[in-house]
Amino acid sequence: MKQAMLNLMMMTGGFAPFRFVNRRKALILMYHRFSQDDGGAATSARSFRRQLGYLASHYEIVPLTFLAERLANNKSLPSGVAAITIDDGYTDAYEIAFPILREHNATATMF
Repeated sequence: MKQAMLNLMMMTGGFAPFRFVNRRKALILMYHRFSQDDGGAATSARSFRRQLGYLASHYEIVPLTFLAERLANNKSLPSGVAAITIDDGYTDAYEIAFPILREHNATATMF
């Protein structure tokens, strides 16, 4: 149900008001585990690919270090930026997430 609602919001532009209100703030997404299959607690490759496609078309995906440097130097953030983080460094991040990130020429910070 949750995934269906997210899909509906992405297809109908339901996130546009959120993007407008937060346009001067950075969006930081945190992922933990990835899987090839849908279902379960891990983010499936299909969902991650779709989410990255959405992000790439609506945001400039930047490294987390870019945001940290801007904030540390009291510089304003550009509009429409997003950073991706991945916790714990499981092999699924390399085997599943990394190829998808590469498809979208996107960076992620792994912890």
